[in-house]
Amino acid sequence: MAGKNFKMVKDAELIFYNLNSVGSRKKAIITEGEIDCMSAYEAGYGVDPIIDEETGEITNSKFCEWGVVSVPNGASKGNQKLDYLDNCSDWFIGLYEIVIATDNDIAGQALKDELIRRLGVERCKVINYPLEEVVPIENGMKRRCKDFNEMLMYLGKEAIVNCIENSEFIPVDGIYYLEDIFPSMLENFRAGIQLAPTTRFLEMDDYFRWKKGDINLCTGYGNHGKSFFMIQLMLTKSIYDGWKWAIFSPENFPANDFYDDIVEMYVGKWLDNMSEAEYIEGCYFIDKHIFYVYPEDEHDINSINEKFRHLVLKKGIDGVMIDPFNQLDHLQKPYQREDQYLSEILKDIKRFALLNNVCYNIVAHPKNPTYSQDKSLPVVDMYDISGGAMWGNKCDQILSYYRPNYHLDKNNPDVQVHIQKLKRKRTGGKCGDFSLRLVWSKKRYATHSEEMPCDPERAKRIAEREKENYTQPPLNEGWNSVDIETF
Repeated sequence: MAGKNFKMVKDAELIFYNLNSVGSRKKAIITEGEIDCMSAYEAGYGVDPIIDEETGEITNSKFCEWGVVSVPNGASKGNQKLDYLDNCSDWFIGLYEIVIATDNDIAGQALKDELIRRLGVERCKVINYPLEEVVPIENGMKRRCKDFNEMLMYLGKEAIVNCIENSEFIPVDGIYYLEDIFPSMLENFRAGIQLAPTTRFLEMDDYFRWKKGDINLCTGYGNHGKSFFMIQLMLTKSIYDGWKWAIFSPENFPANDFYDDIVEMYVGKWLDNMSEAEYIEGCYFIDKHIFYVYPEDEHDINSINEKFRHLVLKKGIDGVMIDPFNQLDHLQKPYQREDQYLSEILKDIKRFALLNNVCYNIVAHPKNPTYSQDKSLPVVDMYDISGGAMWGNKCDQILSYYRPNYHLDKNNPDVQVHIQKLKRKRTGGKCGDFSLRLVWSKKRYATHSEEMPCDPERAKRIAEREKENYTQPPLNEGWNSVDIETF
């Protein structure tokens, strides 16, 4: 066999291989490599329709209704960015069935999970490779096929056809038997308890961490800075870890004002103090990581989530925010109590967060506050928001942003963040409170150690240290027959 005398051209645009095969079709098969794509084509998929001249009927409908494509650069361990899906997402919008056929290894599983998240769990199917051990390995042993090309070589075309025809939709609702999820549970057990992703505000990590699939409620008094705080947390995660966010914030309309505020956070200077080069650098970064959502007409939760879902597919966002919840157009039925309506809408939000594997952040204003004699205000809790206890029932983490000296000096920089509810302590966090200081001249928060995490230069220094201290983790030894038999 000839050597692989091909390579990727630097800075070339990445697109799916054989993308034109999707065309007007409503079904597609996505493989991990070009050779697997060609193997599926060899098995009959992705071909043009054959029409019987006498009857006018399509004789190969089960094959010609599918487009067959491959990701352009295979799978890799770690973060699956899928830039090529950003470029090609419009081709997949009209599909109603997508078979994900990545390799049966760790990197392939990670690619499969991210493709499903981006494309939508409700229309994705997964394949189960044959159990026969037919691929030769060392010492005369054999193993299972891990992709379509090996199936074509060792089992033939019919095996690929059977594999695709027996692909299964991913269960979204229903009953979960432990035996069905035992392999993933055992893998998690072996890996040990994994803390949820850091906020990069290290003192804050003891109390709060980013947990995908969770609803995070942030409350606090108006004009005290709770939206500013949440956006800075999100921007900081983008700076260090490349996370992407979609934000519905009608109070910050128009979009250029919204983005200018974040540019100032990123650069650490007010607009009138930064250079044009600094402004352009900030805009360039934010353009790739934060997306402002403001539908022209409806501002109800269904319309907003539709925009969020589009950005999951188009940009691979990691989290969303509604700021504030009070500004949504509510679809409450005439006979519904407020708590009943809130229960229904938060149920839909939780489902969205889980299906799309995103952090779902909500900012909510409290009702009319009650002042103390010295004009101070108590810390806001869930019962101060319309809907009351239902927020505590449905939200996973509740943060209350508080400025203890605001009644004495509206420019006082002291900030307290109270964690009032935490659903899963096992993956990090606890109830309690911690302090920050707002350095308004830089539009950044500082910790007790005077560090300002929302700083791209600091992030670069930490990234360099982490790179120097990196050691290759041991390879996953995979499953053996004893595991399943023991179970």
